[in-house]
Amino acid sequence: MELQKIKESLCYYDKRNPDYIDTDNENLKKQPCYCDNCFRGKHELANELLKVKKDLKHANKALSDLNLS
Repeated sequence: MELQKIKESLCYYDKRNPDYIDTDNENLKKQPCYCDNCFRGKHELANELLKVKKDLKHANKALSDLNLS
């Protein structure tokens, strides 16, 4: 899955989402979010996928460093 597609599944109020909705309303930030992605649980999966992609990137770097030594 492409990084852009994963980020589109993040909460609309998450700055990593390309469709980010900027809000100054502090009440919205404190309450549970009911945007489409949060309501359907897509944001949880998107966060996990981003974490896995980051971990894989670090693992690949470590492996390439080992191969160079």
